[in-house]
Amino acid sequence: MQADLLSSLELPSPMMGWLPDESLFSLVSRYHLISGRTKAGETSLVLFGDERQGARHDFPSCIDRFVEKTHGILGESKDIIHGRTILPFYLPFRSVDTQRDAISAMRGASLGSTKYRLGILTSRFRANHPLKACRDCMRNDRKIHHVAYWHMMHQYPGVWICPVHKTLMQESLLKSTGVNRFGLCLPHESILSEQHKTSLNSINFSDPSSPVFQLAQSSIALANCDQGFFIDFRCLVNTYLVGLNKKNLCTRMGGLKLVKIGSDFADYSTAFAGIHELGAIPSKPEEAASLLGRLLRMPRSGTHPLRHLVLINWLFGNWRAFWSTYSQVLRGENFINSCDFDALKKLEITKEVANLRKVEFVDLIRLKRLSVTAASKQIGIAVGTGMAWAAENGIGTPLRSKTLKESVRIQAIKFIKEGASKKQIIAELEISEQTVTRLLRNEVGLRDAWKEAIFGCQREQHRKNWLSICKLHPNSDLKTIRMMIQATYIWLYRHDREWLNKQSPKQLPRASTTPRVDWDIRDAQIAESVRKFGLTFGVQNSVQTIPLWKIYQRLPQLKAKISHLDRMPLTVQALFELTKPRVTKTRMQQKLKILG
Repeated sequence: MQADLLSSLELPSPMMGWLPDESLFSLVSRYHLISGRTKAGETSLVLFGDERQGARHDFPSCIDRFVEKTHGILGESKDIIHGRTILPFYLPFRSVDTQRDAISAMRGASLGSTKYRLGILTSRFRANHPLKACRDCMRNDRKIHHVAYWHMMHQYPGVWICPVHKTLMQESLLKSTGVNRFGLCLPHESILSEQHKTSLNSINFSDPSSPVFQLAQSSIALANCDQGFFIDFRCLVNTYLVGLNKKNLCTRMGGLKLVKIGSDFADYSTAFAGIHELGAIPSKPEEAASLLGRLLRMPRSGTHPLRHLVLINWLFGNWRAFWSTYSQVLRGENFINSCDFDALKKLEITKEVANLRKVEFVDLIRLKRLSVTAASKQIGIAVGTGMAWAAENGIGTPLRSKTLKESVRIQAIKFIKEGASKKQIIAELEISEQTVTRLLRNEVGLRDAWKEAIFGCQREQHRKNWLSICKLHPNSDLKTIRMMIQATYIWLYRHDREWLNKQSPKQLPRASTTPRVDWDIRDAQIAESVRKFGLTFGVQNSVQTIPLWKIYQRLPQLKAKISHLDRMPLTVQALFELTKPRVTKTRMQQKLKILG
């Protein structure tokens, strides 16, 4: 079978196996090189039955067709997807259904909306997943395997330091920049760029405790989780709380020191400031506090794994320490409020037994016609407890000899139904608190009536307070009023929301939580980058004009801003100056849009 396969693929035997830690895109590129074909579409058609889908370096599709074409010698579809693509990096933070749909899309004929469903397109992180290589790895690969190839561990988001050689990764100028988008290629010095070398000069890459190195390790560990594994978000939140507590960032009452948290996290995230891919990580204290607030709630939508990984490394130092704590929380061994799960389990059993005893007690009174005293003795509880259980189930009990005088009892019941507090009743009637408590427990329906009366009094008082403050500040909006009288607003919002909505001033438009973009600053920064590149490239190559695709290739951050060129006049002018002899300004904008 293997001989037939080699013949059909026209590929020599040594090229058929996977190289250590090789990606699927790398294998296909090696086959394309050795086959001698000039067009990548032809190679993709041979291996995947499609001219383009197989050339995707991050999320290829038609994997089932690839397995069929190679007769399964290179592995089954799920093994290839989990071991030779970057999809496993995104799966642990997704639901089982989303995981299944993403794998099905890659096995099928088209990727569809998989990137959107994984939250990649809306994450504010780069969605193009640049190809990356380590120059030391390339030299070793050429010595051992006679060819440099794309390593799988280098391609995961967040990996910018080679875990083996502890050197800065080099980014490919092809594929993710739009140049040779559907092409095939292997790593070579001529297509690699040191995009982050200058901005990361201060980092000691050999230091295993550096944030950039730990992020690389955590990204690889996340991608290597078992197939089908997914993070339990309830346990994840509690794990984060354990980490915050260990860093002394929780208050004694269980709250969070958000100001301190925002400041510390923002300081930590400065280590990633020079990496374009990690530009969405908060760099300001208020943004950091906002991010943590979102990650400490059960998610309504997906969050990019990089946000979690940076938070994990900040709290725990590395993935191993996080995983140890997460596993303890998952087993119920470690909680921020020191909950003892065995004790909770015993408590639940105790409650269940108590409920069964109550049912038996009520049956003895209603079915066997026993008195409360007799039923209490048979169950083994105090008579007072039996009277309380009877009252809970609507069973009245006759007055005992050592009870209140009738006149005092009637007056006490009146006060209770009016919503008076225990202290008021005790002071007014000169009786003990135990007497009031016994009355509430033993009189059928009295406790419910008391609670309803108290609620009515509280509602009336809160309504009066709200109307009073609104009358004093007639021109203030809801947010201003709410800040003046927060306790009243919270009570009404929870218990009387319909009335609150009718009696509240209009809410001003809600401000966006997304930081506003200063287009002037962004325009100046990108224009400066364009001019610097033009000067460097012109000196090195002794040219006065530069092709537009060269600029676009060297400055991938320009790609995301193409639709906003109308807001960046300085950038447009800088580009026009470099390409002036070749294209007009209008033509340049059209070419940029085509490349995008």
